[in-house]
Amino acid sequence: MLRPHHTVMFLVLAASVAACGTRRIENSQQSASATVPHTPTAKAEPIAITPVDLSIWLPNCIPTKHGCLTLDDVYIAGVIQCEVAGITDSGAALEAQAIAARTYLASYYARRKSPTRINVTARFQCWRQPKSVGALEAARVTRGIVMMREGRPINANYVSGTRHLSIDCKPALPGVSGYDYDDWGTMRQEYLRRKKNREPIQFGGSDWTEVVVTRNEGRTGITVAGTPMSRTSLLNRGAMSQRAAICLSKNMGYETLTILQYFYGDDFSLSAPLPATN
Repeated sequence: MLRPHHTVMFLVLAASVAACGTRRIENSQQSASATVPHTPTAKAEPIAITPVDLSIWLPNCIPTKHGCLTLDDVYIAGVIQCEVAGITDSGAALEAQAIAARTYLASYYARRKSPTRINVTARFQCWRQPKSVGALEAARVTRGIVMMREGRPINANYVSGTRHLSIDCKPALPGVSGYDYDDWGTMRQEYLRRKKNREPIQFGGSDWTEVVVTRNEGRTGITVAGTPMSRTSLLNRGAMSQRAAICLSKNMGYETLTILQYFYGDDFSLSAPLPATN
């Protein structure tokens, strides 16, 4: 989606696209169809739980042009449906999307004195009527969970990110996506220049959104990199790549919490515990 939040997922599924919804980069050592042994190396550290009544930020139903949508069973499930349910059935990736979407909404409302009508297009969080079991279940099992820092919801930005990912879910260079930049850092500087000068920030397609993605695994405190999508603050803990989140779940065995920590760092707390996994 193209907004101060994230970009529309425009995923072209071809023969070279991995089952996890991300395209693997072929090189002389690894073919595009190869898989990684299921060895989930990322184990979540115990995370703080900060119980909070989410009604201080989130209304029971979300006002939209489609009427007032029940928070979890209709609105959050519908965001999952629109954002990622069409390209993955990974429970961990769907649950990570649910928590990010709920946190993003809570952060939005926390900055406003009264509920306002929510845009259900790509300018905020895209929404469509939930129908997949995975989307409905992810919204249900994560009910009441948002990511927090010092008692407030983090920004929880997320974008589609590049579709060109290695087996271990690292981004290929921008040139693979057709952008004339040597690396993502250089392209990010151009993004920041355009943003500062109020110029159009899009580079074509959706892979360009990789410039705002952060990889904060193992980081805490001031070492957590914020995303240039938002102003520098305690609540700017980075931005998730939806495509990389799917890849981490499918290829690397990451679970819901470790996916979130990979992008947002290790020092956020949750408003309620995650459900136990088998």
